[in-house]
Amino acid sequence: ACNAPAIAADYLDSTPQNLKDRGFHNHGDLYIDAAEVTNLVTSVDAAGGITVIHAIGDLALSEALQGLSDAYDTAPFTRNQRIDHNSFTTLLTQQELSIYSRIGMTPVLFAQPFFNGCDSDYQGIWQSILPTEYYQGSEHSKALREANPDMPVSWHGDNPSLPGNPFHAMFTLATAGDINLETG
Repeated sequence: ACNAPAIAADYLDSTPQNLKDRGFHNHGDLYIDAAEVTNLVTSVDAAGGITVIHAIGDLALSEALQGLSDAYDTAPFTRNQRIDHNSFTTLLTQQELSIYSRIGMTPVLFAQPFFNGCDSDYQGIWQSILPTEYYQGSEHSKALREANPDMPVSWHGDNPSLPGNPFHAMFTLATAGDINLETG
């Protein structure tokens, strides 16, 4: 997923047309499925490479994690593979969350704070297009981190293409998204 997060639920009907035109409708943008991930990762790992998967949304993560798990079960990785963003991990099952540690992955979290309330300019947009359970937990990494307490994490942001204060991003990561700057 790259443009519209690939989510298991449908985007809300209130999504503005300009966003619908960019993929923010139905389930969003899912570019490859688990079987394709398995084939790709198996080939790249066998050649000594690292696969970086750009997964935004619970559907994107489910497919990526299943593909990685299947590839790992076929032949354990020679190098750690990677998923960037890891958005909406709060909506994953415990079984899906356990894959991260089982295959030795260090997730790269997208710690943009506009989802958790730190940037009010973006709050309204996401609230108007995402079902409540998605909006409330989109960049909340607590479930992922609790399911994998000894797992190291890394983070990145899409600055400068997306606005946001990098210190807010670090704050979001350090608190696992537990604290909203407006409400405490």
